[in-house]
Amino acid sequence: MVACLLIYKVKPHFQQILKTKTKQPLAIEAKRQIAESSCKVLQVYNQKHGLNITHYIDEYITTVETVDETIDHLEGEMSTLKKFMQKIQVELIEPQKRFTTEELFEFFHERMHYLEALNERKRQKTVRLRFNIDGVEQSIRKARQIVDMITEVDFEQLKIDIDKQLKEMSRKNRMLVFYKRQQSEANVKLNAKKPELFKELRALVSIRKETNLRIQLIKHYNELEQKLQHEIHQYEITNKSIHQLSKTYRLPSIVNYVDLKSKQTNLHNTLHIWQRKVQIAEHELELRRIESHRYPEQIFHPWKYLQNPSSLLMYQHYHSPSTRTNDQEFLPKLDTRSSARIST
Repeated sequence: MVACLLIYKVKPHFQQILKTKTKQPLAIEAKRQIAESSCKVLQVYNQKHGLNITHYIDEYITTVETVDETIDHLEGEMSTLKKFMQKIQVELIEPQKRFTTEELFEFFHERMHYLEALNERKRQKTVRLRFNIDGVEQSIRKARQIVDMITEVDFEQLKIDIDKQLKEMSRKNRMLVFYKRQQSEANVKLNAKKPELFKELRALVSIRKETNLRIQLIKHYNELEQKLQHEIHQYEITNKSIHQLSKTYRLPSIVNYVDLKSKQTNLHNTLHIWQRKVQIAEHELELRRIESHRYPEQIFHPWKYLQNPSSLLMYQHYHSPSTRTNDQEFLPKLDTRSSARIST
């Protein structure tokens, strides 16, 4: 109730303030001082009168409750009075029972005394409520004075500040739109370059595969070279022993000589075979290098069959008459005297 009264009394005052014309704009320091002083006054006012208003409201609520209790009590008194009147009527009808005027006077005197006490208590409560209402009105007047002080602040300056902030926000929004447009253009260019990028990646993968294949071939050729060097070493050892025997003119037995001769022939043949393999491998490597320079994305292998050559082709090639004559040129010749000695 008190809150509604405050709102009802303060609202016209706010309307009058809004209708008044704004004064000249104040400086920022003056505005800050006015705002600080008004904030301090409001805090003090809240600390001083906040509890009193709640206390007044509580007292008003208790008063309303006591009035309700009084109404209930009066209704009870009315019912008792009706019962007493009925009792009087019954006693008046019966001639045997009489009732004196003193009892009736005493009864009404008690009721009048009770009503006077009740009226006195109500009067005291109304006086207290009027005092509380005066305090609330005084606090409302102080609140109006504070509102008058606060309204002296220049609202036009606040509006100018808000306009500046809105302009700054619009500028930032334009910059954001510009950056988004640049990002979208960059994304379009990136999507256009993606096919070329994928093509380069596929070429890179093919180059890596070819590199790995060449590394494996080089390892294989190195192993073959090591085997060939080992066989050459064995051939040199055997040939050295044969040369030593030829120098001393002492030959071992026929069986050993034949075995050594067969071993020499076999080693010589295998040496030529491996030399030919090395030539073929070098030729194949050169062809692969040329093909890789010409067609880096697609490499043909026309010499695949040379990786595992057929033994029949090798035999036919290295056992032809021309190769045999060439092989005999490299073999050591026997001395005629030693052969004659063997025959004897």
